[in-house]
Amino acid sequence: MYISLPCLQNLININHLNSTLDSFDNKIGLAGFEIEETVKEEILKRANLRVKIATTANRSDVLCLIGLSREISYIFQTNWIQNRKIRKILSNSQRTTNNNNDINWNQKLDSACIEFFYLNINLNNSIKIPRWIKRRLNAANFSTTDTLLDLTNYVMLEWGCSFQSYDLDKLEHSSKIKEKTFTIEKLYNVKESVTSYKDQKYLLRDSTLVDKYNEVYIGTSGTCIKNGFEITKDSENILVCAYSFSPKQMRQSIRSSGIQNEQTIRHEKQIGYTNLYVAITRLKTLISFLSPTAFLELNSFKTIKRNQEQSKLISIRFSSVLNTLGNLNTSSVEEQQKIIAILIKNLGLKVKNINFKKVDVVVPFYRQEDLKEEIDIIEELARGFGFNNFQSYLPSKEIVGKLSKTYCIEEKIRKFLINFGLFETYHSSFCSTDKQGPSLLNPLNSEISSIRSTLINEFISQYNYNKNNNKTLINYFEFGSTFAQDSKKNLLESRHVGGIFGENISKDIWIMEDYKLDWFKAFGLIKSLLNYLKIDSTIHNIELSKSTSYLHPYRAIEIRNNKKVLGYFGNLHPKILAAHNIEENLYVFELDLEKITKVANLNSSSNLKYAPYSKLPSMSYNFILKLDACVNYALVEKEIKNEIGRLLNSIQIFDIKQNKSNLLIGIKIILQSDKETLIKKNMDNKIELARYRLKEKYGIQFL
Repeated sequence: MYISLPCLQNLININHLNSTLDSFDNKIGLAGFEIEETVKEEILKRANLRVKIATTANRSDVLCLIGLSREISYIFQTNWIQNRKIRKILSNSQRTTNNNNDINWNQKLDSACIEFFYLNINLNNSIKIPRWIKRRLNAANFSTTDTLLDLTNYVMLEWGCSFQSYDLDKLEHSSKIKEKTFTIEKLYNVKESVTSYKDQKYLLRDSTLVDKYNEVYIGTSGTCIKNGFEITKDSENILVCAYSFSPKQMRQSIRSSGIQNEQTIRHEKQIGYTNLYVAITRLKTLISFLSPTAFLELNSFKTIKRNQEQSKLISIRFSSVLNTLGNLNTSSVEEQQKIIAILIKNLGLKVKNINFKKVDVVVPFYRQEDLKEEIDIIEELARGFGFNNFQSYLPSKEIVGKLSKTYCIEEKIRKFLINFGLFETYHSSFCSTDKQGPSLLNPLNSEISSIRSTLINEFISQYNYNKNNNKTLINYFEFGSTFAQDSKKNLLESRHVGGIFGENISKDIWIMEDYKLDWFKAFGLIKSLLNYLKIDSTIHNIELSKSTSYLHPYRAIEIRNNKKVLGYFGNLHPKILAAHNIEENLYVFELDLEKITKVANLNSSSNLKYAPYSKLPSMSYNFILKLDACVNYALVEKEIKNEIGRLLNSIQIFDIKQNKSNLLIGIKIILQSDKETLIKKNMDNKIELARYRLKEKYGIQFL
């Protein structure tokens, strides 16, 4: 969203920030916003500083000058200077619309429309747009047209509510029917290309919400006007529509049509319908002021009976605030409670009741969409106080830690499968290929319409993709979550490990030749893994179901421990191989990690002692050692430790290769001290001495 800082100064006092834009940027960033761009320019012979601010997704109320100025005044703890006319509009909580008008509208509104107003305008004289409105529009990156469209864009900039302005004479000329029928409906079984009045092409598809006048399509609801029905400088009879839609159905409509403009941005983030009447009243006031002879009639089809004073009450416990945020830079509990009370007042919340334990606050109408619980308000208090103002400390003592059994088992499985020649991969839990997985209610697109019930489906797609693109990475495994639903439609999540590999296993960096697997050797991998984890297991014939339909009907088994099913192993189903044009036999497995963890006979990890990081830099050396195959590498590592001593941080192996008589080992030696900075010349001497000892004792060559 683009804003003009001089324009913002009409609403809040930020004059002291003109020369320190960096401090403005920093404080805005700490509050959760981001300044993406700043432009210094001259607009209509006046200097301007234009700023592009990225707002958070859940704050539709700040997509306008009024909301953003209110938010910035809270962040900077400064006064919000409300214009007299704005105060007058806000104080007018009684909605007055004329439903007995001369135009007999037959309204047919889709259920997606929450609230709808229209303003019937008859301009006796052309309206002249003031320079201050043009200047503010240009500063916010809006183009001006010298028509009523400039006023609707300005009110959208000011209040965040978008309007659709139609030329009534053009609407009536398009239809020969005398009865005036305005319809908002959702399209079905339609695919049509349409051009807007700005010569932009878009599509009408299923789920697109459209406006119709006497059954003639005139525009997409709230977002775009069809070419031929827009207003011009010569327009006298104008229909201005103000909408509020269900955000879910509006997002579907916008995606289906592909329209992207200022209106769609606000509709996607749900225009606060509490501002809709205020915005249309503001527009009516501006038109009356600029064109006193104009005939204006405000009407409504569908309105929500909502009083702006009817606000929500939330209790905030002081203990919850302090437990969540920590001490507020003061040791006194009373002082901390005073700071919290001041922050609540500055946030625009009305204190209803306060005592030494809690404070009851009233959430204003414009924040009821995002302030729903106690924790939401605590987060706002943190933003107002400033995240950089909280007390921070690091633990000074060494902490005794302990790795969980689940983590240890996953690491053992990971090392085992990598040593066997499989590569670890990651896939999203969202997919389109899993028909058994739970479906999403409102997916962004068809490719992520469900969540997976098994890891295997994504393996098959990825395997086929790699093979078709001549990729060598075709044997891999994954740790990930799978999902299911119980009889009550509750979502159940479990963590699995699964893998896929072919008949040919290649070992490029280990002491092993390439070899070919048959079914029994392939199952030996899984059996060896279970033995490695000290799990007693038995195999049983599997009865294929919807959840295991990917397995071969005769070459698949179920792995059990007593009566617990740990997982499955087998060939892929021939139909799946044929569907993906795969000629090679593929083996797949999937194990339930939660069940594996319970039955694995492993001791939980030994206690580990965590030490603080050294504040001094490290120094590393990379070598390739060439040694006889009969030399024990453990002795080589021991010799290096003896020569370098306490300065040795670690020795890491990054590659191993072997020919008939020699072994090549790539190692990385890391040196570091916790007391002094290492001097390269001294470390080079130590490394050279270690190389000499290894060559003398074991005949090792350094390549």
